[in-house]
Amino acid sequence: MLFWTHFIVGLFGGLLALGYVENKIWFLLFVLIGSVFPDIDSKTSRLGRKGISKVITAFSSHRGFFHSLLFVAFVYLIFWNFGLGELGLAFSLGFGIHLLLDCLTLRGVRIFFPFKLRLHGFVRSGGFFEIIFFLVFLFLNVFLIAARLVA
Repeated sequence: MLFWTHFIVGLFGGLLALGYVENKIWFLLFVLIGSVFPDIDSKTSRLGRKGISKVITAFSSHRGFFHSLLFVAFVYLIFWNFGLGELGLAFSLGFGIHLLLDCLTLRGVRIFFPFKLRLHGFVRSGGFFEIIFFLVFLFLNVFLIAARLVA
């Protein structure tokens, strides 16, 4: 899926979780970072275009290690080791949402990397269903934000 779909759905997940965390701004920021981070291994992604993907792709292909539960567990352990468990949880939530969305695409994801099993769905990246998905979650985000402002 594309950057903005990952971002909007990540925002939705972050907004749903805000009632359970202390530092809401930092939590939401790390959810959003996590929701777009896995595509850092693609030279065509917004993050990958910054040049970092050249270094990363020397070690992993797009939707390889950086699109796995193994990587998100590794990152969470780093956060936890530094006493930043809530931020690690936020990053992991956004990251998990990204992986889930990519599992819905035709190309799919090897979520259990290094195992060969690839989970995939029916959505073409940038296609009609992704646009509908984006619009639905955009509406849901507006609804959640409006509901929080009223409450």
